[in-house]
Amino acid sequence: MTDQPPPHRSDGPQWGSIPEQHRSGYVPPKRKRRWPWIVVGVFAVIFIAGAIGNVVSPPKPTVAAAPAIVTPSTIAPTPPPSTTAAATTTTAPTTTVFVAPPSAAPAAVYPPTTLDQFKAFARSGNPTAIHPYKSEAVGAVGICPQPRIEATADANLPVRELQADEAAFFLQRGYLDQNCGGVLFLYDSPSTSHDEGFNVGRVLYDVGSSNPAHRLEVDTSDITPAGSFTLTY
Repeated sequence: MTDQPPPHRSDGPQWGSIPEQHRSGYVPPKRKRRWPWIVVGVFAVIFIAGAIGNVVSPPKPTVAAAPAIVTPSTIAPTPPPSTTAAATTTTAPTTTVFVAPPSAAPAAVYPPTTLDQFKAFARSGNPTAIHPYKSEAVGAVGICPQPRIEATADANLPVRELQADEAAFFLQRGYLDQNCGGVLFLYDSPSTSHDEGFNVGRVLYDVGSSNPAHRLEVDTSDITPAGSFTLTY
């Protein structure tokens, strides 16, 4: 009996153990596909995050607006068409009225010779410079009384100024409107003797039946043409 040599051993894969389709060469195993699992994981994370957000802050319910209810009282009735013709407004013509400016007061004339001049001269005086202390009615008492006034004034006033003050006092008291006459006596003091007559000034107003009927005399203590004037009207 012939000795057989031992079979040859090799550390590599045996040819007989390799499948028929792989005998031509070694083919590495196929890698597993992982991307479908990644996509599924991403969607799972998004879904879980949305669920947590709804739990923490739930969406507010939408409330539908209630329809407006129109009651008959809120509907204004439509007025019927007017059959009345529109009224026509007629504007009356404007009339321009010319108003003349007031005439200027006549200038004071000295000595005055008319009643208007006397009034203008009196308006230049100061009636408060005459201080009456006694007044009485004389003449036809009850029919046409004549006022008689006793007063004091400054005897040192210039003649024309004193006469203007006398005339202003007489005009302001309305003695010229009584048409009965009157008299004003001026003294330097109430204690002065009246037997000697006035010692500062005088206004004498006479009304008679002759023409001219009115006589007005204004005097100072100096009864001269320089201290006295008379007018009739």
